[in-house]
Formats: sequence, C-alpha cells, structure tokens
Amino acid sequence: VIDSRGKIVLFAWHKDVVTALLSGLQEFNPVRFTGSDSQVARQASVDAFQVDETVKVIVLNLEAGGVGITLTGSEEAGFCTSVVFSELDWRPSIMQQAERRVARLGADESAEHILVHHVVLDGSLDATISNRLIDKQDVIDRAIN
Repeated sequence: VIDSRGKIVLFAWHKDVVTALLSGLQEFNPVRFTGSDSQVARQASVDAFQVDETVKVIVLNLEAGGVGITLTGSEEAGFCTSVVFSELDWRPSIMQQAERRVARLGADESAEHILVHHVVLDGSLDATISNRLIDKQDVIDRAIN
C-alpha cells in the first residue's frame, strides 16, 4: 500500500493493536496519535506526518485521532494516498469523520484519489461490524434521499 512518495493514515481502536502496528511498521518511521499521548506529543506526530518525508505512516486511535486534525501530507513530504482501518467502529459517522482527516478543503487534487482500506477477516467481530456499517449507511442514505 505504501508507494515511494505516498503516506498512510492507519486507524486502530485498541492500544495493543496500535503498539503492534507501530512495531511492525518501523521501516516506515511511523508516528502515533492516541488518547494517552499528551497534546504536545499528538501535535508533534501530526507535524511530523505532514512535513517529514521520512515519516510514511501515522497510527491513530480511532476515537482520539478521528476528528479535528488534518493529515493530508504535503508536496514536499509526500501526500497521503491511503487510509487503512485495521479495526472498525460501529458508527458510520465515526468512520466517515476519520476518512475526512485526509480529504480536507484546500488539499491537493490527489485527495480525490485516496484509497480507503478496511482490514476485515471472515468470521471476526470486524466482519460483523462491517456488515452493520453497510446496513446503517444504507438506512442513512435512504432517509436523506
């Protein structure tokens, strides 16, 4: 998923999953953004992701990092090309808000071509959540239209 210039925003729910992802992705110089990190540490991670070309991945807790921050990357450091959900939330609005950390107003036109990946194993809780998300989004779409 990681190309030579692209960056990845990787969401997880559980702290142990965040830790495992950070450990497994060391070659991409990942930074973290979780609820247990200080505001200063969180901002340092966002800044590094945005401007440091060696930082290819930011791993965020879905709750802490899913709203209120911009993670587009930059021309100098490379733009974000993918969002990966290693774990899912039951609420479609949380998932959509998290995706929008990358596709922001004023972002480069490459923001129109961001791939969103949901890592879901057959028979897992995330498979159940994924099916519920699809059902919920269908109800929302029908209500709005």
